[in-house]
Amino acid sequence: MGPTPAPHQSLAARLSRCTEATATCLAVFRSRVEQSALARRVLSRRLIVLFVALVVGWQVTAQLGAAERVQQSWGSSTAVVVAARSLEAGEILDSSTARIEQMPRRFVPEGALFEVPADRRVAVATNAGEILVRSRVSAAGAGAIGSTLGAETQAVTLSLGEAPAPVQPGDLVDVISVRTDVSGSDLSGSDSPQSGEGEIGAARVAESAVVLQVAQGQATLAVQSKQVDALVAAAASVPISLVILQ
Repeated sequence: MGPTPAPHQSLAARLSRCTEATATCLAVFRSRVEQSALARRVLSRRLIVLFVALVVGWQVTAQLGAAERVQQSWGSSTAVVVAARSLEAGEILDSSTARIEQMPRRFVPEGALFEVPADRRVAVATNAGEILVRSRVSAAGAGAIGSTLGAETQAVTLSLGEAPAPVQPGDLVDVISVRTDVSGSDLSGSDSPQSGEGEIGAARVAESAVVLQVAQGQATLAVQSKQVDALVAAAASVPISLVILQ
């Protein structure tokens, strides 16, 4: 028979095994606690994300519902032609300057165009998104200048002379004829009094004309039709000057 272990050695071994077992249990418990805390954090974050998604979804649904109710209050819609960008008077209408958009019928003005017309131009400056109407579009085949003329206006081109007035397209001007000898007949048709032979006289032969174009020392004006004859006669016989109004 072998030697019997001392009592204190057997107790120490048992204590060592108990300590190891306790440490193992504590490690397992700690691991479970940590895993449980991590699981709680993950679950909390998922719940927060779900809550935010529900709130956003509710808001979007509410806004879509409100927009649909507003659209229904406007009534049915129709396709109309609008300016694709800001347009200057005289620009031709095509796929780059006009497009089709749906508009509530209650907002569609009288005379609105429902398709992009061929070979036509805008008669006046037009803002981007503005609905195009027949009264603001030229006749088919009109040129860049002719398309901007109204029913009671005509275009007249005048020489600006050696000292041209600093006019620009869009300016509003009066045309003045200047005579150095007023003894003859008044070609302007004006009722302005004449001072006598050898004196300088002036007559206003066109009023509120719009400058359409300025190029090579000449200006093209949109003039009232009733003033065209007097203006052309004066321009052919006497010097003229332009007075800028605005």
